[in-house]
Amino acid sequence: MISSQLYFLELYREIDRTALNSPEREHGTGPCNTEMWLEKHGAILSELDNDLKKLAYSLGKTSVEVVRNDEAVFFCVKQSLVWHMQLVEDLIKKHFPTVQKISFSVDYDPETADNWVNADIEVTGKIKQVVEWENAFIAEWVSEVPYPERNKIRLSCDIM
Repeated sequence: MISSQLYFLELYREIDRTALNSPEREHGTGPCNTEMWLEKHGAILSELDNDLKKLAYSLGKTSVEVVRNDEAVFFCVKQSLVWHMQLVEDLIKKHFPTVQKISFSVDYDPETADNWVNADIEVTGKIKQVVEWENAFIAEWVSEVPYPERNKIRLSCDIM
């Protein structure tokens, strides 16, 4: 099933790529005017591209740099959050198809004396799209992890 989905997604992507490189489009003439074509197909192409990235992740064909500093690992061990740290990494990879790097570090608020692990991610995409991914991430994170633990690991997005 997945291989056929991947085949069709690649096929649609190639069709759109071919249309993007057509002579009519290149000169902005004829039925394939650039603005009209992008208006009509841009969102679909973007959605297909995201689906391809998610599919590639699920097939294990993407690599994401993950940095866990010693302080963050020690904090998670001390607070019994090791499983949660792995879960947040998996959910980030699932919900942010363009994530390039995940860095775990400990943050501290001197006013409240609270500390937590910050999962800082570097992701590419449009702000609206990244916000949608973040909302999906948060919905699953909240449903999977109870309150006290969930507040000890926080997400921070750097949109590249």
